[in-house]
Amino acid sequence: MKRLNPTYLIIVCLAGVLIYQQLFLGNRYKKEYERMLQEKEESYLSEINKLESETDSLLQLNLSLNNQIANIDFKIDSTQARLTNLRNRYEDQADKFSDMSHDDLITVFTNTFK
Repeated sequence: MKRLNPTYLIIVCLAGVLIYQQLFLGNRYKKEYERMLQEKEESYLSEINKLESETDSLLQLNLSLNNQIANIDFKIDSTQARLTNLRNRYEDQADKFSDMSHDDLITVFTNTFK
């Protein structure tokens, strides 16, 4: 029988220890890594939920502001129409008064305050 070289014997022992660790002990670093990944995933999911709720709030605020702007635009348009109507009436009255003679004006004002 041939004697085994001590180097081969050490290599076989180390290989046996590595195989034993992989098969029976499992990889502790892998478990720790998976736990850290799970924690990161949970923190990212909670951050996503928080940002989604903020987005919903901002969308509601934006909708409310758009409605208020539309309301203000409507009021401006109606006020503009009223102003145009009053301006036209003023111009008509001014034209009437400018077409009247002084005597006619005096007569109209006198009859008005009787």
